Amino acid sequence: MAAEIVCGLQFLHTNGIIHRDIKPDNILLTGNGHIKITDFGLCLCEERFNASDFGGTPGYGAPEMIMGDFYDAGVDWFAFGVVLYNMILQDSPFEGDTSEEIEINVIYHEPSYEDLTDYAAAHIISRLLCKDQSVRLGVNGKIRNHPFFSSLNWTDIETGKAPSPVIIENNMDVIMGQRIPAPRSAELNEKICDSSMEHNLLLIGETGK
Repeated sequence: MAAEIVCGLQFLHTNGIIHRDIKPDNILLTGNGHIKITDFGLCLCEERFNASDFGGTPGYGAPEMIMGDFYDAGVDWFAFGVVLYNMILQDSPFEGDTSEEIEINVIYHEPSYEDLTDYAAAHIISRLLCKDQSVRLGVNGKIRNHPFFSSLNWTDIETGKAPSPVIIENNMDVIMGQRIPAPRSAELNEKICDSSMEHNLLLIGETGK
């Protein structure tokens, strides 16, 4: 499912759109178990690709957006990193009791990767959550070539031929607690992630898979 989000973001960016509010609430499941990115109320079009105003949700907004710096599509890749962290660990990489505390953590603190025992998962998230937008994965580097996605056929993902790991009941509701097959890295020959599927936030659980 993370790969489908990548395809969705790349499609938007190629067509001159920055979403600016990527989060589990805005990533829905279709009746076939595939994802759809929704809620374009805060999106920017190509003529404003170098923006500096804040848009989004605390905890998902990139450092450059919080500080009022000019930013581009890199803010969506940062938010995707937060979503991916949530998917795997069912937790937030940047916590706080208030929006201000969360934003301070986003700007100045690094997330904990202690519970991410798989190197490929920890590496891709750390690259997505890079504070420097110029070297952030998605903006810099080929995200599809990362070992985290090494077992995937991107053509099948883009065309919808890849089977969804989600079982839909009556073509509407995700079965609570359904286990998702963990993707494997051909290079590392080990599991990349292993999390359960929940329906709380429509995508992959209340704060993750």
